[in-house]
Amino acid sequence: ADPAGRLEVAQLALALGATDRAAKLVEGLMQTLPQAERPHRLAYQIAVTQNRLPEAATHLEAVLAAGGETTLGELRADHAELLGLYGRQAELASDDATRNDALTAALAVGARWRALDPDHNELDRRMARLLLTAGRAEEAWRYLSTAIERHPYDGAGYLVVGDAQAEAGFADQALATFRQALVLDQTNPAPRLRV
Repeated sequence: ADPAGRLEVAQLALALGATDRAAKLVEGLMQTLPQAERPHRLAYQIAVTQNRLPEAATHLEAVLAAGGETTLGELRADHAELLGLYGRQAELASDDATRNDALTAALAVGARWRALDPDHNELDRRMARLLLTAGRAEEAWRYLSTAIERHPYDGAGYLVVGDAQAEAGFADQALATFRQALVLDQTNPAPRLRV
């Protein structure tokens, strides 16, 4: 049968909750179209549904490697999801080696994302949260500092850093950072709401 038709059937099966049927169809499609984006995206969705995080990450990596046409929003969403998958793997890891492998993979995703989307503060926030959760505070603050270094006279970077500081429980530092954002961007109500 035609691969496009099988893709549609697999997608419908997944939408209807027939995950095992969708998985069998996608497995066959991956043999027919090993480099194609859509079978890997469906395989990723199936793996997430079945809570198989390493497999989901592998398929999402393949989606990104396929390099099909994508919008900036889709690119950001896929990278954010991949960071989340590796972050959850690190949190759930039962040993240091697995945890470190997941963090290394997440850092590689962050570096690739940065190369494709160099001025995105959300990346800094997500990477900092991941590193803080892993107990790597110094690296997290270094990552966050890039949000300010890229635009030292723009309050948005300071808001990203202040929010991360507040989330991590550093209230005094967060307050000082929010005050700096307010000085730089006096017409933006966001820092005023945080002070």
